[in-house]
Amino acid sequence: MSGKKLKFFCRKMDDVEATVNYVRAVLLKGIVRGPIEIVMGREARTLDQNAKMWALLSDVQKHLPEWHGYKMGTEDYKHVIGATWKMQKFVPNAENTGFVVCGLSTRKLKKKEFCELVECIYYFAAENSVPLSEPSLVIYQDCKEYLEGLDGDD
Repeated sequence: MSGKKLKFFCRKMDDVEATVNYVRAVLLKGIVRGPIEIVMGREARTLDQNAKMWALLSDVQKHLPEWHGYKMGTEDYKHVIGATWKMQKFVPNAENTGFVVCGLSTRKLKKKEFCELVECIYYFAAENSVPLSEPSLVIYQDCKEYLEGLDGDD
């Protein structure tokens, strides 16, 4: 298989049998060349979704440039809201001049987790009367529909 990675998406039960049959055929053909790694996981967030999340955070930052007396940027809001969503811990920095959030990386979020974070940002914006732009409303609606479409056996 010369280092080539194959990626399959099974979104419904009808996809499973055909995908398994194809993967089985590839494995039987390729195993003679050496071990093959098979990795399975949930669908990751897209770059387009990520860009829209930043639009949403930008709306929050423009309306609330300060939070509890601290000047805030979009990245700051991502950490504050993300820490609330994932119940992360804030610990003092190395010089005891502020705090850092431990353990949150949106880069590694799967699509479901990403949509949960977007919902959290949306609710934060609503609680603080932040007017949202069209891209922000679109990403929220997309995520809401995605989460509603899950059948609960994640």
